[in-house]
Amino acid sequence: MQNLQSMFAKENNIACHRKGQLFKSPFGSAPKTSDKRVRTNIAYVANNPVERYLAKYAENYRWTFLAYAVSDNPFSKPIVKSKASKGLKKAIAIVDTNHASQLHLRYQTLSKLFESLDKTECNQLTDYIIAKYSIIDYQAAISYFGSYDKMLTAIHSNTGDEHDIKEDKSVQHDDVYSRMTKLLIDTYHFKDIHFMLGLNVDKKIQLFNFLSTHTDATSFQIAKYLRIEIPTDL
Repeated sequence: MQNLQSMFAKENNIACHRKGQLFKSPFGSAPKTSDKRVRTNIAYVANNPVERYLAKYAENYRWTFLAYAVSDNPFSKPIVKSKASKGLKKAIAIVDTNHASQLHLRYQTLSKLFESLDKTECNQLTDYIIAKYSIIDYQAAISYFGSYDKMLTAIHSNTGDEHDIKEDKSVQHDDVYSRMTKLLIDTYHFKDIHFMLGLNVDKKIQLFNFLSTHTDATSFQIAKYLRIEIPTDL
């Protein structure tokens, strides 16, 4: 995990045009030794996006990877290679080659893979990469619950920590950083939000002013999101 974090930090810093430490503290682990602890941990990890109001159900959020236990393309249309565009075919071939060579896909590689694809193809390729590279033993995870449906039922019933008081999920909340991302993508049509992070300070200040006007995020949250200091003239 230390090697993975180090590699990720280097790749992230290059993609986001930043330097320095990325993670606040070293990696720590807490092995789960009983079936109950394993089940609780699976539910806890899966429900992170639910707790942050990014999705109503854990399996509806792509990055929990739960949906990939039963489908290779849960968030996109199946790829029909005979009808796929030249760009998508080339991207799939590159993914296959890297996977066969046991190489991870760097940010720079991913950026090139997606640059010529439309939104539908981007979703298809994302699903393809996740399904191809996943190392999750879904059957082992499901075995702690008895079936996939029972696992989802348990996850739906156990949001948050096992000692948390349940909140009313009918109240609508969402994550301020996700809202800012969506607003910028919808307004400026950024294909990859990392492009925004590579803008110069003057451009970021323009985005700061835009987000200040169009969202309820605080100046601190916007500056943190854009990775700049709060403009002194505010």
